[in-house]
Amino acid sequence: MSIYEYIDGGVYMKTIKQIADELGVNKQAVEKRIARNADIQAHITKDEKGVKQISSEGEKLIRAAYDAIDKDIDTSTDKDIDKSIDASTDTVQTLISMLKGELEVKNKELEVKNIQIAGLNEALLNAQREAHAAQILHAADKPKLLMDGHTETPEEKPGLFRHISDWFKK
Repeated sequence: MSIYEYIDGGVYMKTIKQIADELGVNKQAVEKRIARNADIQAHITKDEKGVKQISSEGEKLIRAAYDAIDKDIDTSTDKDIDKSIDASTDTVQTLISMLKGELEVKNKELEVKNIQIAGLNEALLNAQREAHAAQILHAADKPKLLMDGHTETPEEKPGLFRHISDWFKK
């Protein structure tokens, strides 16, 4: 059987289901469209089984109705999409501006931290130099102490024990 059935006087007809399938909608949607349009209803007949048949003219009217809806949807959808894109673009631009501001603040904070680190490194180097100088002085004083009659070195008697033993000697 062909897409069109040959009915009454050589006029080709389709069922509502066939038209609905071609339009990509369900049968009920096409039936509602037909119910709202008297011009389309004039192109419907029933066959001997009671199946509604639509003439090629009725089919053209149904397709025209769906094309008009598609154009309205496309137009409104395009406008909605444009609005959505504009809103998204504004949101993205706002976010970018906010992130740039935060990045500037973080960069300034990093500059301050770098200055602090440089200061701490300088203080550490000074402390190391002072400790080294103290070690050199102590090493220089050690032979002098031995020559003055001090036979014991601080390593032999720790500080507290040295003081206690000196106290008992008195």
